[in-house]
Amino acid sequence: MSAPRDPELVVASFQKNFSERVHIILSRWKDRRWLHVRTVAPGLVPNSVILVSQVCVDVERLPELIAALQAAEAEAIRLGLITEAAT
Repeated sequence: MSAPRDPELVVASFQKNFSERVHIILSRWKDRRWLHVRTVAPGLVPNSVILVSQVCVDVERLPELIAALQAAEAEAIRLGLITEAAT
């Protein structure tokens, strides 16, 4: 029997493309807090979703994840993939 899971809290969400959304979720599992970045798509059953991909880290590592994303953003700007105005 698995341990009960606390409810997940979607703290942010945005449309990735025509059929997929990205959800930023906080949760707790076995006395640890987690941050999930999930790409989901509509499921075949109404009000259901299919998990396409996920990154999950201990919420205490959120500052490291933010720093890594900021480094990726800076490199994308340097390479001309995005403009600073896009951020």
